[in-house]
Amino acid sequence: TQVPEYMVKIEEILKSLHIENILEIGFNAGCSSDSFLSMFRKCLVTSIDICEHNYVSGAKKIIDHVYKYRHNLIIGDSTNVVPLLDSSKKFDFIFIDGGHFGDVPKLDLHNCKRLAHKNTIVVMNDTYNNEINKLDHNISPTRAWKEGITSGLINELGYIDFSIGRGFSWGKYCI
Repeated sequence: TQVPEYMVKIEEILKSLHIENILEIGFNAGCSSDSFLSMFRKCLVTSIDICEHNYVSGAKKIIDHVYKYRHNLIIGDSTNVVPLLDSSKKFDFIFIDGGHFGDVPKLDLHNCKRLAHKNTIVVMNDTYNNEINKLDHNISPTRAWKEGITSGLINELGYIDFSIGRGFSWGKYCI
């Protein structure tokens, strides 16, 4: 909701793909989950969040009311939870928008690879490509994404800067 063009661009990226299972790192107030669930009417969304804000439970209740049986919220630190997920379940779309500082974005990007298939689209939220759009919260996600490209983890398909501090990058895991 902070940048309405976000979901328009994500829908454009995913529109020709068959999306059934989505993994979201970072549920927060459920805005992205709501968008994904309405965009792909038959998809299931699994979200992982540390649930540090008091509004998370209210947002989850609304999501469950509107999208019965289509959303699963796993409470915990994504850097610990993702490695424990069943790797036989693959996701068609992985949206990484959890911790924005330190090694968290890098760990999330690396840990999610085992849950991807060759056509999975992965989005790293809050990246920048033009230095003028850099803010504290998007330094680590951008670093993780660029390291993922140079190390051969990710094949970048595109990126977009919306404004200062707001943008994302997308690609596929090199599988």
